[in-house]
Amino acid sequence: MAPELCMNEPHNFKVDIWAAGVILYKMMTQKYPFDANNPVALAVMIAQKPVENIEGASATMNELI
Repeated sequence: MAPELCMNEPHNFKVDIWAAGVILYKMMTQKYPFDANNPVALAVMIAQKPVENIEGASATMNELI
């Protein structure tokens, strides 16, 4: 779920870019960028916590994600 959707904002192209970043992160690490026990905690993490850099990935790749 993209931050815009967590904050009840309308769906736009940013949501699609967010989804691509999540897929790329998952492909590189075999885990999701955010993990929580329930949907509310997940939404809070997505809206407030920055994504951690992937160790071993280039600065450009981390910036892209």
